[in-house]
Amino acid sequence: MSESSTSRAFERLRKKLEGEVLWIYVSNLLLEENGLSVVELKKRLKEKFLISTKTVYLYTVLYRMEREGLIRRETREGKESVYFLENKGKEVYMRGLEYLKSKLELLSMRNRTD
Repeated sequence: MSESSTSRAFERLRKKLEGEVLWIYVSNLLLEENGLSVVELKKRLKEKFLISTKTVYLYTVLYRMEREGLIRRETREGKESVYFLENKGKEVYMRGLEYLKSKLELLSMRNRTD
C-alpha cells in the first residue's frame, strides 16, 4: 500500500470518529461537568480530545441532542445557554461507549487458525 492511500483512509476514519459522532464527546464532557456553554464545550473538546469544530456545527449537534432528549438547555444570567446531560443522555452515552469498546476489542483480536 502506498503512503497516500493509507493516509486517505486514516483521514476518513478520523473525520467519521470526530465529526459524525461528536455527540459522544459532548456527552463525555457533560458527564464530567454539567452546565457548560458552547464556548466552554468547544474549548474542552480542543483541550481533552484535540477536536476543533466550527461553532455552528456544535450548535447543530447540541440541537439534535436536545431534540432527542439527551441534553437540556437552560439560560444563564443574561442570554448564555448552558447544557446539561439528561439520564437518557447518560444511558445512550454508556451504550455508545460499550459499542465502541466491543468493536475495538474485535479489531484487536488476532486471527487464529487452529
